[in-house]
Amino acid sequence: MKKILHVLIIILFLSVKSYCQDIDWTVWNDEQLTIATAQMVERGENASAPTREMERRWGKELAAVMLSEAFEKGNGVSEDPYRAFSILATLVKGKFTSATDVVYKEATYEYACMLLDGYGCKQDIGSAIQLLVLCAETGYRPALRELALVTKEQGISIHDDYLQLLMRESYNYDSFVRLPNGYIQTIRDGQHGIIDRQGKVIASPRYDEPIAFSESGLIRIKRHGRYGFMSCNGTEIIAPRFLTATDFREGLAIVCDDGGWSLIDENGNETMIDNFDAVGSFSDGLAIVKRDNLQGAIDHNGRVVIPPHYEELQPFSCGLAAVRKGNKWGYVDHNGRVVIDFLYDEARPFVNPKKPFALVNRKGKEFCINKNGKKVKP
Repeated sequence: MKKILHVLIIILFLSVKSYCQDIDWTVWNDEQLTIATAQMVERGENASAPTREMERRWGKELAAVMLSEAFEKGNGVSEDPYRAFSILATLVKGKFTSATDVVYKEATYEYACMLLDGYGCKQDIGSAIQLLVLCAETGYRPALRELALVTKEQGISIHDDYLQLLMRESYNYDSFVRLPNGYIQTIRDGQHGIIDRQGKVIASPRYDEPIAFSESGLIRIKRHGRYGFMSCNGTEIIAPRFLTATDFREGLAIVCDDGGWSLIDENGNETMIDNFDAVGSFSDGLAIVKRDNLQGAIDHNGRVVIPPHYEELQPFSCGLAAVRKGNKWGYVDHNGRVVIDFLYDEARPFVNPKKPFALVNRKGKEFCINKNGKKVKP
């Protein structure tokens, strides 16, 4: 009985299949033809005959649009508008004669973008990613670019080799480096640039060094061997003309050109300072300077508050800095006054502003001290 039932089912299926293939699609009206084609495609049947009729009537582009609309309106068997994604994916894979045409790739891409809602995640991002991968693998360049952007925006993990391919194909970059804040360092012909989370080009690859991009303040750049600064949107605020430059810290950067050292604020205003062999970035209100292998510090006005006569001076923190005189370490305040004597073989910066302490070493023993030099537990 079961065998007879199976035979009858097979005969019925073959009859329906044969009927669908022998239908005179030219007598169907536009709406009937579109819905029938969509249903056949969704059931996995051979829809090449009605597809050809659709293309004969309207051309490939309009046929793809009408078929897409049929799925979107729920005219497929499942009445699920998002089934259109898998159906169009099937078309792109080339199941039917004309399915590899760019029109179908565009339709697939548009549905993926609709799902994403412009880089958002309001619908089914998994389906959108699959469709974008599909379009990318068939060489559709807009999908390559979109996939690269979406994977960055949504934090989706795709193998780095594939992302490198996407970046090369869609942006013509040699490679890229993902930055902790979500931005992307781009490299082309040894030059560096930056794009943001949405793939917008902040700075094209034209700088000599990697850009330490931040979301506030100005960003140091180097072009043709000279340093300058640009804003977060890529506008060059201070043209590259300095031989050396530090990053902006506490609203100031240290720069040096042919005329000597200067402090520069974020509006480009410069304040000349004394000549030094080197000047570091600001920390806790002071910047370390070096002259004749000895170190000191200057304030925000460029005034020397600690003359350079220490062998080593660490950055200030919690109001104090560790300094080395000879082989021993001590601590000085912002005025250069020694507040903790030179007693230690090693000394580290103070940490924990609410209850400051520093780790020191004396005669092989490590312990912590407070700002009065007393032993404390961290």
